[in-house]
Amino acid sequence: MAKDPRPNILVVLFDDAGFMDLGAYGGDARTPAIDTLAKEGVMFSRFYASPFCGPSRAMLLNWPYALGVMLALAAILSLAFWVARRLVRRVRTRALAAG
Repeated sequence: MAKDPRPNILVVLFDDAGFMDLGAYGGDARTPAIDTLAKEGVMFSRFYASPFCGPSRAMLLNWPYALGVMLALAAILSLAFWVARRLVRRVRTRALAAG
């Protein structure tokens, strides 16, 4: 059987893990399987993540548009916080008027 010249590529994206949570990056956690993969492959050291897993995945898959994904996330979060503040003010006003 002829050897396939194309490389095998495995991308692992960890949700809810900090940069130093893995042994390969100098963390205290014992991660021997991940450390072996890191030793034998390529490790990313500059990947911009989001506090939510969905946008992080979108940024990984759409790297040229990662900034756009983050800006969209920021706009959505800003709108959500603005709406929440307005609702809280409305509830407080009604509670004071009724009290």
